[in-house]
Amino acid sequence: MIQLQLIKSKEGYEKSKCLISHDDKVLFIEEATYLYIETPELLKQPEKYFFLKEDLILRGIIASENTDDLSNIIDYKQMVKLVKETKKTITWF
Repeated sequence: MIQLQLIKSKEGYEKSKCLISHDDKVLFIEEATYLYIETPELLKQPEKYFFLKEDLILRGIIASENTDDLSNIIDYKQMVKLVKETKKTITWF
């Protein structure tokens, strides 16, 4: 069963790492978006790991014009689609 692991903090990611299955999708939001620059290996799997564009911009991690060519950066509309595609959502704080 494909699940969406919704990560809201660095601590939440640490707690969830051992429970993320091969098929799961992982979305980093809020404070967890700092992992975009701190954990570059996550960017190597754009079909599994996603970062919320608005939170990246809000925190000054990326500029709004730098997101069109990055498949693992998604907006709110794409986030809703991702939630609908998965059977279950688990949130990690």
